[in-house]
Amino acid sequence: MRKFSRVLSLIAATAILAAMLTACGSSSDDVKRIEKEATDTAVADTEEVAEESTEAVKEAAPVTTDGGYIYHAETSSGAIDVSVDMPMETVLASLGEADSYFEAKSCAFDGLDKMYTYGHFEIDTYPSEAGDMVSAVYLTDDLTGTPEGLYIGSSLEDMESIYGTDYEVNGNEYIYKAGDMSLKIQVIHSKVSYITYASKVLGTVAGN
Repeated sequence: MRKFSRVLSLIAATAILAAMLTACGSSSDDVKRIEKEATDTAVADTEEVAEESTEAVKEAAPVTTDGGYIYHAETSSGAIDVSVDMPMETVLASLGEADSYFEAKSCAFDGLDKMYTYGHFEIDTYPSEAGDMVSAVYLTDDLTGTPEGLYIGSSLEDMESIYGTDYEVNGNEYIYKAGDMSLKIQVIHSKVSYITYASKVLGTVAGN
């Protein structure tokens, strides 16, 4: 099940990146990618953190605010509750350097859109006058989940049991709206294939 879930999440992540580059018409001059070389020790540390993080998530109480749902992010450097539209500077101060980093000229804002990939999740940002702000959080495999207990590979029934049935449906995507954000959950063959926390600014950019 985990292998199937990771394949689905990889396909979703690839599609998101392709759409971003296509929409902007980016060239190699607009794009910069920085990859960290992982050592055997770093990999071992990541797996240990992942196991501890999974247990913590399972035991956590629902995490929401007036602004919407919140993701509890953890790395070997620290942990922080991440909400969309919060300063990325604050997130980086707790989580430390990402495993990989990508940036491209923003389609809708004056500056760069950035992507920070950690062990089991990705955080995207958009530029603003106040600095880089979180635009989305993507859960990339089943070794992490929402604080409410939903994982890639969970069933549709699990999703409805946790979040209810007050959602919008767009194809295979179920959308829970709260405050200025959306919790987007794709379900394929009755199984969750990706989970995304998305800022309202993304819908504004897309014209939705």
